[in-house]
Amino acid sequence: MTEALNAADADSVNALTCRENREKKPATVHGLRESLDAYGTYRTKIKNINIDGGNAAVLVNIKASKDKEEGTMEVDYVLEDGSWKRCDR
Repeated sequence: MTEALNAADADSVNALTCRENREKKPATVHGLRESLDAYGTYRTKIKNINIDGGNAAVLVNIKASKDKEEGTMEVDYVLEDGSWKRCDR
């Protein structure tokens, strides 16, 4: 996902996103480029993964190149059609 975001590759971001989120707000090249202009590229490091059946919570350190601070966030995933997809709720 990080590589797709940094490349403004909307097709790949959408392929890695759960159906529910994709239908609500699909990624667009324009939107991804706006994010890159505002925040720069992202660097991520997975700290922890907690899997419960078809759901996973991933604790990720994230740093944007235009931001001085590094943050930690929890990212939700669901198992969909045999693959893990990012699915923010």
